[in-house]
Amino acid sequence: MHLRERVATQGGKGHRLEKAAVGASTWLLDHPHALAAAERLASATRALHPKRLPGPGAGQWSRHRDLPDVPAEPFRDWWKRNRA
Repeated sequence: MHLRERVATQGGKGHRLEKAAVGASTWLLDHPHALAAAERLASATRALHPKRLPGPGAGQWSRHRDLPDVPAEPFRDWWKRNRA
């Protein structure tokens, strides 16, 4: 928690980027058709996705962990096909 507070009070780039990411996520989750399109796009381009975080996100976290694979199809499509 103290690290988040330090970044927020310093007004650094990290805080602005985090705020922009949260705003974009909020918008996407408030627009179901846009979210569905983004899920399909992520599945269609999954071969292009990096296995590790690039740039400043890499740090310690990415040295020891790979990013999870994007599924071949969005959950929504799987659910429509498999629900009873």
